[in-house]
Amino acid sequence: MSVTIPEITIPQGTTLTCAAVSITHPTSISGLDQSLAAVSIQSVTATTELRVPGRKTFGDITVTANYFEAQFTSLQTALNARAQTTLVLVTSGSLATTPNVTTATFDGYLTKLTTPSVADNSDPLTCEFTFMVVGITIA
Repeated sequence: MSVTIPEITIPQGTTLTCAAVSITHPTSISGLDQSLAAVSIQSVTATTELRVPGRKTFGDITVTANYFEAQFTSLQTALNARAQTTLVLVTSGSLATTPNVTTATFDGYLTKLTTPSVADNSDPLTCEFTFMVVGITIA
C-alpha cells in the first residue's frame, strides 16, 4: 500500500530569531537533517550481522543574513556564552496539511559566526552563523 506524502513548501516571508535576536533579513536557511546512527551487532556466526537504528542525531543549520552590527554583536554574545539557546523559524504558511503548523523551534548552540566579507559591488554585506541542533519542536 503506497502512501502519498504531501509536499512541504516553505513560503516566502518567514521570520527567524536566534537567542532572542530577530534576524531581520535572512537570505538563506539550510534544511535540517535528522538521522539514526546504525548500530551493528555481530552474531555468533562470522557471516551474519544485525544492523539496527541507534541514537538519533541532528545536523547543523547554516543561516546567511544581511549584516547588521547590533544583530551580529548579540549573536557573538550568545556564541561566547556557550549556553543552550533557541532558533525559532515562523512561516507564513503551514508546514503540514492539518493542523495549521507554522513554527519550528530548534534547541542547540551557536557554534560558528562568520564576519562579513567586503565585496567590490553594491550587494549588501552578509554574515553567516552555524547552529548545532540538539532538539526540535514543531507546533
